Amino acid sequence: FPRTLLGVRVDVIKSNPKAHLSPEELDERRRIASIPIRPGTLIKSPAGELGTIALLVMSRSSATPYVLGSGHVMLVAGNQFFQPNPTAKDALGLTVERVERALGDAAIASYSGRSINNRPVGFNKRITSIRPVQLGDELSMSGAFSGVTKGVVDSVGMKYFPYDDGGINVPGFNIRPKIAGTMLSVNGDSGALWYDASGAGVGINVGGEGEAEPWAFASHLVDMMSLLDVEI
Repeated sequence: FPRTLLGVRVDVIKSNPKAHLSPEELDERRRIASIPIRPGTLIKSPAGELGTIALLVMSRSSATPYVLGSGHVMLVAGNQFFQPNPTAKDALGLTVERVERALGDAAIASYSGRSINNRPVGFNKRITSIRPVQLGDELSMSGAFSGVTKGVVDSVGMKYFPYDDGGINVPGFNIRPKIAGTMLSVNGDSGALWYDASGAGVGINVGGEGEAEPWAFASHLVDMMSLLDVEI
């Protein structure tokens, strides 16, 4: 472009436009085979366990690629999962490799043959870093069933979860809705990533409730990735 046009200064503004999808279209994207694989999409086992992909990570020692998700969904090494489900066209097979449930709630599963993009469904940035949580953090979550929800961290500590295979105290942080009364997490969102507006990952969704005072609870992402020996 010329510097001026008919006496008017010309400028070029760099932009990165994104399609504004309807909520229905976003929901559909989460529950179909995701090519490339992305955070915020559904995984399901042949037995019916549902979860959400948090991040695409790799082993620090071998560079092996993994899907990072929920420990109480994946349960034990060797379990089989599929993205989005066992019967879907182009379903991606996942094999659980390691599970951490003593000091949090997370797991990794191996896969092959598919590209990745660490941009959560419904978010316009890739997740490029992780950081510890801070009280008052304003975070978003991309869940396979709730979609994108927003909350504020109001406490850090332990919360008891009465799982079918035995109740455990999970270290992590509690999130309250940014808008009072808004649901934050439902069944199937376990494993979803909590992240900040800059694109830094902070937590892995464990669960929540949606009655009079909705809340959600997440494991510390930094701790879980360290224990599982993985990185972005």
